[in-house]
Amino acid sequence: MSTETEPKLRSSLFARLTGSKASAQLPLETDEEGEREPTMAQESQPFEGQLTIDMHETTDALVVKSTIAGVQPEDLDITVTGDQLTIRGERRDDDPETRARTFAQECYWGFFSRTVTLPIPVDPDAIEAELRDGVLIVTLAKSPATRTKLIRVKRQA
Repeated sequence: MSTETEPKLRSSLFARLTGSKASAQLPLETDEEGEREPTMAQESQPFEGQLTIDMHETTDALVVKSTIAGVQPEDLDITVTGDQLTIRGERRDDDPETRARTFAQECYWGFFSRTVTLPIPVDPDAIEAELRDGVLIVTLAKSPATRTKLIRVKRQA
């Protein structure tokens, strides 16, 4: 009979980023003395899920998109401070009775947030956000100083 114990487990990267509780677990890292190293969730209590985003540029704006199905507009806070965009919110599980009968849970329920550094200056007074079919779309107008302007060269008469 072996005296070795089962390896301790830690959440996968996907689970830590999304808050998923049903994804695969990996062996927990230990230091030289065999002590457990804290996981990402333990280091940042209370744990928040993280959003995935897409960001692209148009002629006049930066556009940030994030899938946040099941979130109501009143449960979202979007802020811009300097060159940082922060999206915070909560995905509510309004039926606690189903938790007792849950066989798998891959959707993240609870608080989430994401802060990204904006690659160019934006006009904080010209930002719009809309929720369309479960996708949050944040349109941030570029600062006038960063907009590209085409200058036509005149012919000399």
